[in-house]
Amino acid sequence: MDKLNPFRNDIENMWACFKEELEDRISQFVPKTKNFTTFKKDAWKCPLNSSLLQKISLKNRLWTRYMETRDASIYKKYKAMRNSVRNATRKLQKEEQKKVATHCRENPKIFGNTSIVNDRFVTTSVTWRLMIRMVIC
Repeated sequence: MDKLNPFRNDIENMWACFKEELEDRISQFVPKTKNFTTFKKDAWKCPLNSSLLQKISLKNRLWTRYMETRDASIYKKYKAMRNSVRNATRKLQKEEQKKVATHCRENPKIFGNTSIVNDRFVTTSVTWRLMIRMVIC
């Protein structure tokens, strides 16, 4: 194979030279794939109750229907379900934080082992305020 002038010879030589050059550039510039599941964190540490799971699936189904039809009434139903799901998940999160705050004196491990402390998105402001009140009182 003539690397200096690959177009001087036959078509087979040109193809081989092009293919080799392409593979070199791919290995040089295209990033290697990684297992992206290692970076992903679990969305929910605690299991959700069945009624909330049904609400979530209904919300997803309503969004699919809206994207298919672009109907305003379906979008209105979707928004109501989206707000309902968000309120329910916030309520669960607050209940978990209150439980940790009330039981941290009897069982300090529950505070260190909760998702509140260990999560990437830490939501400890309410818990810390409750703990400070408990220590002061």
